[in-house]
Amino acid sequence: MNTIKIILLFLHLFLLQSCAATSGLTRFPTHSFVKVHTKMTLKVCIEQSDKSSCSSNDFYSVGSGAIIKNDNQKTYILTAAHVCHSELEEPVNKFVTSQEMEFKIETYENKYYDFKVKSIAKGFAENKSDIDLCILEGERLRIPSLKLALRGPRIGEQVYNMAAPGGIYHPPTVPLLSGYFSGPVNEHHDLITVPAIGGSSGSPLLNKDGELIGVIFAASLIFPNISISMDFDSTRDFVFESLNP
Repeated sequence: MNTIKIILLFLHLFLLQSCAATSGLTRFPTHSFVKVHTKMTLKVCIEQSDKSSCSSNDFYSVGSGAIIKNDNQKTYILTAAHVCHSELEEPVNKFVTSQEMEFKIETYENKYYDFKVKSIAKGFAENKSDIDLCILEGERLRIPSLKLALRGPRIGEQVYNMAAPGGIYHPPTVPLLSGYFSGPVNEHHDLITVPAIGGSSGSPLLNKDGELIGVIFAASLIFPNISISMDFDSTRDFVFESLNP
């Protein structure tokens, strides 16, 4: 009888350990991740007493994104609005006569494609919106898209992130990160304990089923494991409004 109890106890412990090991996200949808390469070209003209001097300067940056939809003709990528838009401030801005931005996305196949802005959060360019989201569009790619979750995360729930922090991305290998959903910061932003730095902007936040629940757009300079993401409702509404006008 005692032997049977011991066997049952060990079986119970084994099952608990097995469940614990598989309760989190084990299959990341890494094929849906993309690295966003941004090139901003500024034409700067300085007026002098007898003539004007003009020059063009290129500036490069990187961000993260994820494929969220494929239709018959195009592929759509969700990223952060500040990855898609950059506004220079005074005093430099008064010399800038034109500003152009080009986007190339890098896929898990280590291939590059030209994309353009389809939709950017209304009011973001004028600093009148807290919605830091953007959708890029380009030629249709035969790459799976992320599935949007049906609900947002609950406090204490483990969350997951695919990103190119610091530009680190070695296709098909993408850095995989995790943390916990800590709660809302304000109406549109959530606090999560997922490490992020420059390059992580626009990266997808996932639940344990690999479904999209938000987008990371900011990180704490004081504590490296604190980040800010767009909340689920704002992310869902922006995606639906942009792709279903």
